[in-house]
Amino acid sequence: MLGLTHLPEAAAAGPTLSGRWQASAMQGAWSVGDWGEACGPRPTGGGDSAGPAVISQRGGELVIQGPNRTYTTNQCWELFPGMTVVSHAGGQRGWRTECRTAAGDPRQATITTTIVASDDYINFQEIGQYQFVVNRQNCTASTRRSRSFRLLRREGEPLPSASSPPVPAVESAPAAPVLPPPEPSPPAPVEPPRSACASLGEPARLEVRPAKKLLRPGESFVFRAVVLDQAGCALPLVPTWTLVNAPKTVSVTRSGRVEVTNSAEEGEVALDATASGRSARVTIAIVSALRYDALLASDEFDSSGASRDAAIAVIASGSIGAGPGASDESGAQRRWVFLSILGLLALLSGGVGIALLFKPRRPAPGEPAPTGPGVGSRCPTCGREHPPGAMFCKDAEDSAPLVLSTTAEHQPPGAICPVCAGETDPGEGTCAEHQGLVGVGTAAPPREIRKICPICGIQYGSDAEFCGSDGAQLVPLN
Repeated sequence: MLGLTHLPEAAAAGPTLSGRWQASAMQGAWSVGDWGEACGPRPTGGGDSAGPAVISQRGGELVIQGPNRTYTTNQCWELFPGMTVVSHAGGQRGWRTECRTAAGDPRQATITTTIVASDDYINFQEIGQYQFVVNRQNCTASTRRSRSFRLLRREGEPLPSASSPPVPAVESAPAAPVLPPPEPSPPAPVEPPRSACASLGEPARLEVRPAKKLLRPGESFVFRAVVLDQAGCALPLVPTWTLVNAPKTVSVTRSGRVEVTNSAEEGEVALDATASGRSARVTIAIVSALRYDALLASDEFDSSGASRDAAIAVIASGSIGAGPGASDESGAQRRWVFLSILGLLALLSGGVGIALLFKPRRPAPGEPAPTGPGVGSRCPTCGREHPPGAMFCKDAEDSAPLVLSTTAEHQPPGAICPVCAGETDPGEGTCAEHQGLVGVGTAAPPREIRKICPICGIQYGSDAEFCGSDGAQLVPLN
């Protein structure tokens, strides 16, 4: 706690630090001590890009949004798995936070974060020390990170106006650094007076990183899971972890730490992170040391064997605990109803089209209506004649759609041979078998009508079974 004596005292009066700031890129430098082959890839990275930031001063702490994440002065910047805050002190212009892993954690780490602020400048420093033991090999390293923030516009100050007279320059004063002008904005305030994460919203999605992790036998790894609201703010919800069909050589703790024994065989194991019914699945790939090095050479994994993407589960209902997939199921039901209606309309349209196709043609305007004994409908299959208005053949084994039969395309019935009682072809005057005159042009005697349609009343002969107009079964005529 001696380091706290160098922090600025809380100022009783002074301008607020809330406003728009410009953050420099975070510089990181690593110093690696003992690091054998069993320790894995040498540590690198840990920096952050430059960009604009919004700082809100809340009591004795600062909330810094941006450039790429939200951070508060009562936290350590590095999110090392299993790290917790063990001490914190500060005020209006200085803060110091120390974070450590648990005493029984095989990967010991200590992070110390110090932030010192003036009215228009903030300096950030963080020191990390790490000591692991993997397969009886010591793995030690340390890192130092630093960045600065410069004030662009303090909260409550008016926007710069183009009509304002320029401030006269003072020759003896050094030139101030040129900062990018603020972005144009509507009459409303550019930034809200409070942070977007001041009031947390309903859960929107569950993120687990990384989506896939390479592990060699004897290693362990802690997955990071966070529940976010619509604004991307982290919610204080802790997911549960479950291995799916995992062998006994792989286990997981309540904090998401996956441990692989030395006797584990190569293969993939699925791990589910669940927040009250919503799950995101990640993959653990257990590989040999030879395959581990080969896979690291691909673009899929970083130097630590972790993929660069995350497994995401969308909480569509807007709150954790709702039935999973309710909105998707209702949408699918609406789609099926819509497709069923379209299919029914298509069938009805097809039936009407077929009926219109085979409907007997009516005479065109001005065309004389056909007359004579041959007017009516004819079956194109058996050739049988049907009365006017019939649409289907009355033969129960045929039932083919009828075509229009006029005097031009069908002649009157042939004559009857007095010897064999056979009907000759239309226009023939002699019987082909008996070579005798049969009374050319004499029509065959009409058949006796002994059945009637109970719907339309059309009468038929005794050999008919169904009505040719509406398809109804015929009944005997009284």
